[in-house]
Amino acid sequence: MKQKNQKFNYRFPLWLTVIFFTLFSIPVLVYFNNMSAAKIAGVSTVVFTTIAIQYWMRVARLKSGSSNRVLLSKNDVFDLKRKYKFINQLSSSKLVELKDRVGVVLSQAKFIDENGEHFSKEKSIHLSLYIALDDNINLDAFKNFIFINDVQSSVFIIQQSTMINYPLDIVLNDFSICSSDLDQIYILVSSKEFNRFIINQAK
Repeated sequence: MKQKNQKFNYRFPLWLTVIFFTLFSIPVLVYFNNMSAAKIAGVSTVVFTTIAIQYWMRVARLKSGSSNRVLLSKNDVFDLKRKYKFINQLSSSKLVELKDRVGVVLSQAKFIDENGEHFSKEKSIHLSLYIALDDNINLDAFKNFIFINDVQSSVFIIQQSTMINYPLDIVLNDFSICSSDLDQIYILVSSKEFNRFIINQAK
């Protein structure tokens, strides 16, 4: 992780030098009555500043290892805490981390039932939670996954999307993580197999 963070640099001296140069050149050019050049310098300042801000934000995301994610609402978090008692025992930082991981899964996955319809938001969060709880799943490689409820397990790639057929009903009926004791939480073998199936795809 340290190597990854060192690879991306904000390059503040370079960007600030360019921005301040174009910015302070404006009054100088105006003083010498070179209005056309002053206008160009003004536009350049705005463009360089915009690019620099976008670049800094991108580097910040890369350094933090964060990905685009669905933000869970207060109602979503309330339902999670009500249904999965162990979540109430998590520290604030651990809760934020879990919410972020669930949000990443929701942003990169679609859960489809046997009739071709999307699962409800509640069921999608339930499935995403099982995936998010597994630290072995590389969420950086977890992109464009489509899970289809099927009795037979299979996987195939279509237009950069990973299509996974899996008996999702088994996972949805696994309430082993509803335990109120954080130390006693376990996940059924069927759900562990589900996660192992994903790990093989998200590499």
